[in-house]
Amino acid sequence: MKAGFNVKQTHLFLGILLELLEVAKQQKPYDEAAQGLQAAILAHSAGEAAPDKFVLTDVKAMTGFLAKTFLAHYSLYTYVFTQEQDTTTITEKLLVQEAGLIPSLSTATEDKPPEPEPAEEEAPAPEEAAEEAAAEGEAAEAEPAEEEAEAEEAAAAAEGEEAEEGEMAEEDAIQILIRQRLAEEKSKLLESQSLMQAEMLEKIAALEAKG
Repeated sequence: MKAGFNVKQTHLFLGILLELLEVAKQQKPYDEAAQGLQAAILAHSAGEAAPDKFVLTDVKAMTGFLAKTFLAHYSLYTYVFTQEQDTTTITEKLLVQEAGLIPSLSTATEDKPPEPEPAEEEAPAPEEAAEEAAAEGEAAEAEPAEEEAEAEEAAAAAEGEEAEEGEMAEEDAIQILIRQRLAEEKSKLLESQSLMQAEMLEKIAALEAKG
């Protein structure tokens, strides 16, 4: 409820609510509680505004608020404040582990790892040096042989390409001859078909003339 009460008016309104609550605890009837509430409000009301009095608009706001809340559930409040209620108590044990305190950074020390010792280069043994020199000599001798082999492979590849080109040329010539032969055979067939058709037409015409 927003009625804009000052401090004294708020104190008076809370006192009226406490009196109404005591009436409910005494299990008095609803009508008696409503009449007591009306009398308490009128006792602190006046026709003109005053710091410790309620005017007509204040009375309407208070009675409307209490009619929708406390008085609307008066029997419930009476039962709750006068009848003993069953209570259930549930207890739980909780274990909380506390984290250890981190020491202050001022007490920390910097541990540097030991520096590794430089590795000494071992001189190659005489036998290993001789083997390395022999391997280098063999590699130097093998280089010209590899170059010659590469040149022979390139020449063989060129010859293969020329042979393939020659074979392709021969295949093209054969395909041209086949096409020409097919064209000639086709023209001969067309001529023979036209001659046969002409003969058939002549025979039909002769038969029709005899009939």
